[in-house]
Amino acid sequence: MSHLQKQKYQIVDSEDDSNERKIPPRSASRPVCCSWQWLTLVMICIGQAVVIVFLTAQIHSKCKSHENELVERVVWQDDPRFQNLQTIEDVKQAWSLYGPLPTSGFVHLNSDEVKSFNLKPNKNVIPGGMENVYVISAFHSLHCLQFLHLAYFVFTHNRTDEHVMGENHAVHCLNYLRQSIVCAGDMAIEDPNQDSGPEESPLRAWSVEHTCRSWKGVEEWRDKRSIMLSHSS
Repeated sequence: MSHLQKQKYQIVDSEDDSNERKIPPRSASRPVCCSWQWLTLVMICIGQAVVIVFLTAQIHSKCKSHENELVERVVWQDDPRFQNLQTIEDVKQAWSLYGPLPTSGFVHLNSDEVKSFNLKPNKNVIPGGMENVYVISAFHSLHCLQFLHLAYFVFTHNRTDEHVMGENHAVHCLNYLRQSIVCAGDMAIEDPNQDSGPEESPLRAWSVEHTCRSWKGVEEWRDKRSIMLSHSS
């Protein structure tokens, strides 16, 4: 045996046998069964993560699909139903297109819907004690615009016998419509109309395509939760 081999296993004496450094035995190899348990646990965690990501993507896809169902491209046109209105009854008849505003926008939500929309439960919003009655914002805006139209007609036709709305109501509606417009933030680019009259602005915005929420979809959603339907059931 060589000199190097002899030195390899030489024991170093210690001055104090009680303090002799002892090399701890090498730990035994991890049993194979434990390794498989850890591997199985890791695979389960990965599988759960994949399932969560998949389900989240599916829910997001369904939500996007539902949103797309309520969106359509609409070309705005001048509406003859709101032109040449001669009497206050004509104005009211034109606005009847949207039902008896603002009541036509009232909906009754069940407790699950109240939670999902993060709303506070309510009672006695309308006579009769019905719980959880709310109004769709679009119908609130239409109600405000309807009354401003009526007030404008009364003012321009000197109909002092007609009392449409108080000043506070008018101020509220103007502020509400301002915020509705800002909220929608319509980014449609409006080009000039080619058939403008001599005293008309060319930027009248007709024949311009907009991305709009489907009004039919809004009405269908409303109709399923109509307070009239809830009263009759």
